[in-house]
Amino acid sequence: MRLHIAPEKNRQRQSLGTNRGKDPLLPPEQPFFPTGEQEETELGGPRTAQNSPRQHTLINVVGDSEGQAADGPEVFALFRFSVNPPRKMTSPEIASLSWGHMKVKGCATSYKDCKVWPGGSRGWDWRETGTDHHPGVQPSDLEEVLRKGVNTLVIGRGMSEALQVPSSTLDYVKKQGVEVKVYQTEKAVQEYNALVGQGVKVGGVFHSTC
Repeated sequence: MRLHIAPEKNRQRQSLGTNRGKDPLLPPEQPFFPTGEQEETELGGPRTAQNSPRQHTLINVVGDSEGQAADGPEVFALFRFSVNPPRKMTSPEIASLSWGHMKVKGCATSYKDCKVWPGGSRGWDWRETGTDHHPGVQPSDLEEVLRKGVNTLVIGRGMSEALQVPSSTLDYVKKQGVEVKVYQTEKAVQEYNALVGQGVKVGGVFHSTC
């Protein structure tokens, strides 16, 4: 038996629409909708071939089990599949900030310093890169966030802005095509959350003490 996609001209209404409820391939509870036919959706509006969430592919089954041409009418089989759009990853809001403590919405962990990006967050451990208040934030502190495809990066320098951000680090971020904003941490969190609310693909690194 051979299968091939039925040409448009062979997709006859006689094989589909008028046999609904009679053809075992087309049970009444799962009808095929040729152009122009409608069914009431659960929300009360019409469902057509164009707006039905289910996609349909019509396969023409030709021949017998030996692959030879068979007498009689061709048989059509209807295959149904769904196409779901990819979920958009959004940046999590900073839920709370106090001296030495930060909470990210949707995360049970409390951070001292943290990194956030679309879809996630983690603690910012300065020991990983040997970072200190002077000379300050290094490109290696930011690479992880930049790899997440952010368009804007917000840096929080601490409550007293003791954490330095060298111009070489800012130049590095800009060369990646990413806008960078540097603030005292409370203001940085406000700016970051505002950008999240606008749907911007924003990331951030925040220092929550001095």
